[in-house]
Amino acid sequence: MMKRFRIGKGLWFSVILFVVLACSIVYYSSRSTMQNEIMRELNDIHSGSNEIIVTQIKEDQVFTLYEVDSHSIRYAYFKDKQFGLELLHSGGNAALQSDDGISWHVSERANGEEAFYYGAVLDPAIAQIVIINSGVKSAQIIEYEDKRAWFLADESRIKLPVHIRAIDLEGNVVYESYNGE
Repeated sequence: MMKRFRIGKGLWFSVILFVVLACSIVYYSSRSTMQNEIMRELNDIHSGSNEIIVTQIKEDQVFTLYEVDSHSIRYAYFKDKQFGLELLHSGGNAALQSDDGISWHVSERANGEEAFYYGAVLDPAIAQIVIINSGVKSAQIIEYEDKRAWFLADESRIKLPVHIRAIDLEGNVVYESYNGE
């Protein structure tokens, strides 16, 4: 008769903890590897100092907003392939200085599937930025270092003229790119 081997509760807990830790390490190292790969790609596009502001991943698509040489914000759009990133599109120059309280730029992917609105928030009173295109959509505001940037990836095509509105905490419009005429 064969004896059954029983694993104690403590050993099960240790095995589960080990698996969770191993998965966490793999996940975080792959994230940092992706950030490193994005930086390599950005340095190929622009020599000089690039700083990633934000990266968003949606399925196999990677959108990165980045600062170039402390004077402008640009974006890069990648496809995440099995063995690295493929740059699909990059562009724009939203200045980090403006008298308007925000700077902005809009670019559309070559196939027209998606528009990227982005820029710098230069007025500390600005609490919200909305894009009025096919409806009203709020942009995401990101704080980094002592600066703020904003962006919206919109699946609608760009409608001209571009209509961007910056709103303060009290709900007052402090900047508008389109006056309705």
